[in-house]
Amino acid sequence: MLEVPFKITKKNSTDETNPYVCFSLPVGKGQLYSADELTVERNQNELVDADFDVLARWPDKSIKWFQCKFFDSLTNDSSYVVKQVTSKLTPSSTAVPVTIESQDSIIVKTEGYQYQLNKNKLAINNLSCSLELNDQKASKLVEKVTCINYDNKIKRVSNTLKYEGRFTSGDIVVAEYDADLTFFAKLPIIKLALTLRNPKPMIHHGGKWDLGNENSFLFNSLGLIFNQVDNTTTLRVSPSTSGVKQNGNFTLYQASSGGENWQSTNHVNANNKVVLPFKGYQHKYNETSQMGDRAAPTIAFKASQNTITVHLEDFWQNFPKALSKNSDKLTIGLFPDEHIEPHELLPGEQKTHTVWLSLEESYNVEAFANHNRVVISPEYLSQTNAIPFFATQEDVAQDNIDRLIQLGLTHENNFFAKREQIDEYGWRNFGDLYADHETLEYQGDEQLISHYNNQYDPLYGFLRQYLYSGDSRWLTLANDLATHVKDIDIYHTNDDKAEYNNGLFWHTDHYLPAITAGHRTYSKFQQANAYQDHSAGGGPGGQHCYTTGLMLHYFLTGSSSSKSAVLKLANWVSAFYEGDGTFLDALLRIKQSNSIGNKNVIMDQYPLDRGTGHYVVALIDAFEVSGEQSYLDKAGLVIKKTIFADEKVASRNLDNVEETWFYTVFLQAVSRYLITKEHNSQFDSAYHYAGKALLTFAYWMGENEKPYLDTPEILEYPNHTWAAQDIRKANVLYFASRYLNEDKKEQALAAADKIYQYVGNTLIDEDTHYFTRILSILMQNHGVKEYSQDSYQNSKLLIQNKRDTKSLAAQPTNNKRNALKLSIKRLAKSSLKKEVNWLRKRVSKFDKLLKTIAE
Repeated sequence: MLEVPFKITKKNSTDETNPYVCFSLPVGKGQLYSADELTVERNQNELVDADFDVLARWPDKSIKWFQCKFFDSLTNDSSYVVKQVTSKLTPSSTAVPVTIESQDSIIVKTEGYQYQLNKNKLAINNLSCSLELNDQKASKLVEKVTCINYDNKIKRVSNTLKYEGRFTSGDIVVAEYDADLTFFAKLPIIKLALTLRNPKPMIHHGGKWDLGNENSFLFNSLGLIFNQVDNTTTLRVSPSTSGVKQNGNFTLYQASSGGENWQSTNHVNANNKVVLPFKGYQHKYNETSQMGDRAAPTIAFKASQNTITVHLEDFWQNFPKALSKNSDKLTIGLFPDEHIEPHELLPGEQKTHTVWLSLEESYNVEAFANHNRVVISPEYLSQTNAIPFFATQEDVAQDNIDRLIQLGLTHENNFFAKREQIDEYGWRNFGDLYADHETLEYQGDEQLISHYNNQYDPLYGFLRQYLYSGDSRWLTLANDLATHVKDIDIYHTNDDKAEYNNGLFWHTDHYLPAITAGHRTYSKFQQANAYQDHSAGGGPGGQHCYTTGLMLHYFLTGSSSSKSAVLKLANWVSAFYEGDGTFLDALLRIKQSNSIGNKNVIMDQYPLDRGTGHYVVALIDAFEVSGEQSYLDKAGLVIKKTIFADEKVASRNLDNVEETWFYTVFLQAVSRYLITKEHNSQFDSAYHYAGKALLTFAYWMGENEKPYLDTPEILEYPNHTWAAQDIRKANVLYFASRYLNEDKKEQALAAADKIYQYVGNTLIDEDTHYFTRILSILMQNHGVKEYSQDSYQNSKLLIQNKRDTKSLAAQPTNNKRNALKLSIKRLAKSSLKKEVNWLRKRVSKFDKLLKTIAE
């Protein structure tokens, strides 16, 4: 029977004002089939009312991940355990949120409170609370709710209603929004997570992605509005200050970060100018004006006979922000009209804000924003096989690799300090990482502004470190980065090219300042031919696709947007390699079949590079969050059409490092595929084929691979990122050793140990070892060594000769016939409308011609 103890940690050990606990737990395959069998027990014999929501299941339909929520007093000496019980538990008879829907409204009832929600717009009628979006001319745009979803099952802790809507100007949709409203059973607390999105595609100008695009959404303000507000309010500017009564109108406006580098060129507008008016915030009240650096305010007031307290998460970090009162109207300025110029959402860009509301002043909504954290034993986590390459804490060595990773928190240039260096704040920037490694080759006079966009998945790395250490700083970094990636780094449109739609943007361009590109690689202000093979233009590409951190974030937080992001990225990267199904797309792909990085559609073969590796991993992650077997089957097929079971590795020219080094990334994806098949007991021909192919490469690697920096003359930029990348070779060999007999296993481990120790010893005293890219690579590859040595699987692949591992390389092919077959197949499934649409998205003159004809 399942029984898992856990520990609750609070941001402030003396703060007992937040009784809410929410965390996730994995379960081993076949252990638990129904969440009704779960309960939370305190101090060995006290039952706690809790909600349990299933997040993922194993293929046998047993529960793989679930989320647990409950309220408790959270005294420091309490002990807790999640237990599986034999008898079904019934919910408490009180304090259950119930939704009652009528024609125009939805009533949410909790213990002692009732909320009336508007079905036509995002509004809580009995709180006189609504959303207001104003265009550039300060005219209110028309709001329309398009969908409302909620679970009307009896809940003991909380319930969430999900709104989807849009804003229009005339007949034109100018913006979309998503809003999650969470109500709590026993507390007068509401959590609002609001996302505003520009769904239009970019108007492309030579592959540039600058601010000021024709399809950008420019607007004056977005605010959460409370009407019928009493004259007196109470404002607390930060947690360290006392509340001050405000009689009449006031404005608290956070115009910049308030940091030392608040005027950083990180904050240029579309004209490449920094126009921030002053440092920090300004508080205007009556005839007085007070300045300060960083506000984290809470406001309490009465509206429509209700006492309401409001707190906006990460207020100063996501500047500009404002709180203001004018007459009987109070505005929570998410995008405030106090800003010196219109706000701009780039095409395909979105932004999420989280607001907490309380109907009683005695409840500290600020404490709710500082979430309680739950720590689970790494030993238990490793036993479930629910997290890739997760070894027990005892097995994970405190070696140089681990010491290097800890620099992310302890070095004077740690991840938090890097935010200050380039002022990585403001709603578009906050959460991203400073790509400080790019400074090595930078030739400019001003500070280099370079954004990292989750390359090598530091989100995954941060979450792993949190699970091992319980240090909440790692989780803070992860949550901030996850929000940024989902909002800013993913291209939220369905109306561009299929190979761009919902894709992940590359980091900003190598060795060049981002200038007006935002977080989208290329700007018209950047110099051309800045380095060898400089493309100076382009969009999202398969070589930059990272989904595992988002997958783990979904499992650990229950964030539906993280799950959605995994699936969107998996479908995007599939479209990148497979196309959109049109005839014209087939013709283009036939023409590009021999281009580097593209799938050869004539040979039906994928390139051996990191992009294909990312494709495989994205498919696996999509399988994990959705349970759809087709994703995992597709991953096996991609592997089979990339490398051969009887591969002649020498013919791959892997000594041409600059062009082929990323084959190790693909082999790591094969390793991930193998453990996923093992954990799901799928020992089929695809599994054996992938295993044999991996071993073929591993034999070659053990005899031929050496550190990249042993031959610096063949590298364009022989910096220490190459030393970090060497850890991939060690991990492939460690993982492959699981399937070898004792003699070959020892040889593989010796080769792996030599490379692994080289990486740690080389970087530990190197001056640039704190760089973001180096730490991200090490975090992404953390723990594979220990996991592999702890899960020896020799017997599984020794039966490979009884399975179908026939090499595709042995099959003859007729290029012209294959091209013709593909063309005919596409033509049969296409339509004139699809072909015209394909042309319009790629040939701007054709698109303009059709628009002119339509007019």
